[in-house]
Amino acid sequence: MAKEREHRLRVLHISDLHVRGPRETEAWRRRRVLGEAWERNLDELVEDGIPIDLVCFTGDVADHGTPEEYGPATEFVEATIGRLHVPKERFFVIPGNHDIHRRTNQAA
Repeated sequence: MAKEREHRLRVLHISDLHVRGPRETEAWRRRRVLGEAWERNLDELVEDGIPIDLVCFTGDVADHGTPEEYGPATEFVEATIGRLHVPKERFFVIPGNHDIHRRTNQAA
């Protein structure tokens, strides 16, 4: 009888980044959490030998949903999936309430 292989699906779940773009007044706080410590955590995930299959970002990548917030948010996401060797096709986003700029097309 053939030995059955164990199947694992490993998902990294990220949420509530709240990038403020040019309104960021305390960048040191974000670096404290998402700087070197974040990078070390990602490196440890890679080093343990079990690949990350999917990265899911479930809301609030931005703080007010304005275009200038998405540049830094994109850099963060691309750096994260790059460090984990996860292709963009395996990165999923579910927008949150802060990802929508409510003043855009208010008439709608």
